[in-house]
This record gives sequence, C-alpha cells and structure tokens, in this order.
Amino acid sequence: MYNFKFILILKNNLLYRIMNYIKCLNQTQGKLNETKVLKYLNRKNDEDDFWLDNNVKNNRGVIDFRHNTKNFMVELKSRNFNYNDYDDWQIGLNKIVHMMENPEYQYVVFFLFYDGLYSWNFNIANLINNCCCKEGGTNKRGTNEITDNVFIKKEYLTLVSADVVNEPLEEDDDDICLL
Repeated sequence: MYNFKFILILKNNLLYRIMNYIKCLNQTQGKLNETKVLKYLNRKNDEDDFWLDNNVKNNRGVIDFRHNTKNFMVELKSRNFNYNDYDDWQIGLNKIVHMMENPEYQYVVFFLFYDGLYSWNFNIANLINNCCCKEGGTNKRGTNEITDNVFIKKEYLTLVSADVVNEPLEEDDDDICLL
C-alpha cells in the first residue's frame, strides 16, 4: 500500500514542475516577442536612429526598449489573446510608477496580440482619463501572481501593425524549455 504522504509529495512536485514549465514557456515566448518587436522597431536599418533592448545586461530592465538618442522608451506586453477578447488590458502598476518617476522620457506601451501589435501613449492625462487601477494577474503558473495593475480600455489602443503578431509556442517542442 502506498504511503499517502509520499503520494501527496509526488503530486505537489509534479504540479510544481508543470507550473514551472508553463512559466518558462511564457517567459520564452515573451523573449521571442521582444526580439520580434525590436526587429520591427529597427526595420529602417538606420545606424544613427535605432532602438536598444533595455534588458540585455541583467534581463530585469523595468522598460523593455529605449531609443539610442531620443528620450523615448517602449514597454512590450505580450498577450495570449486577440485584441477584442477583453474590454481592457493590463500593465503592472510598477511599470506605470517607473514611468511617472522618470518623466524625462516619453513612453509607449505596446500590446502584442495574436491579431496585431497595438500601442498606448503614456501620459498623465491618458492615465487619468482612460485607465483604472485594480488587482489582476494569474495563478495559472503555480503561484499567486495577482498584483496591482493599471487597466487600459481597449478603445484607447492604436493598431501599429497587423503583420506583427504574437504566435503561441508549441508546447510539445522539447527544445523550448528545459527544467
């Protein structure tokens, strides 16, 4: 007869590994999307006017991309949905706080959906008039990731390109994420 405690430990360990795998897939997909959007931003191939990956040094940059000469930054949010699936879209409050604390930059938030790349220009008026703050997030990756977020109504997002899209990873590809 199996020891109940052993079975419970085995079940929790397996669940933990599955949730870590899902989180790893999400992070891998996010990094691939950052590469795709950075390539789109740099499509002109201008050696004097280009965008940089702000996460290169430590993979923990608060804002994803910065312009090489202009005080301009872009944050990318990858969403595993179509633009019309929800009435509003969230960004972490920590990102908004960073933008407010660093007013020397202009900020744009990109949302990459299955059906296109959309943008929202950050400024205080847009924040006050087009957004609300509430808790949001997920617990689908094995931990509670519910945090304070800013929700932007979808009608305030602007289509940038229908050709740049979020493409889901194939979960059966063993080379994507190793535990």
